[in-house]
Amino acid sequence: MATILIVDDEESVRTVLALLFAGDGYEVRLAAHGGQALDIVEKDVPDLVISDVFMPIVGGSELCRRLKGTPATAAVPVILMGTFGPGAVDLQGADAYITKPFNLVEMEALVRLCLSGLA
Repeated sequence: MATILIVDDEESVRTVLALLFAGDGYEVRLAAHGGQALDIVEKDVPDLVISDVFMPIVGGSELCRRLKGTPATAAVPVILMGTFGPGAVDLQGADAYITKPFNLVEMEALVRLCLSGLA
């Protein structure tokens, strides 16, 4: 099964998404900010990254820019999430955007879509 890296500075969001996707059979990794995510990705590239946009240290837009600008991770789908509409956020090549608060069923569908390469 695919590996999903969840990046959010809110522990409750990380926990809910981790429980959801682990329950769906995915391997889940967690990071509290983009800097931690980059360290994780350097050791083991995930199949998908879900990241909050606004976080300390390295935000989601910057994380996405770095991932998409690196040959080893350029093809990894990235879903950004935030409280603003997608028009108010610099998506930096993200494959998808979902507005918080989101419906878990919609998030699951978006993950399946991104992992299938159809996003």
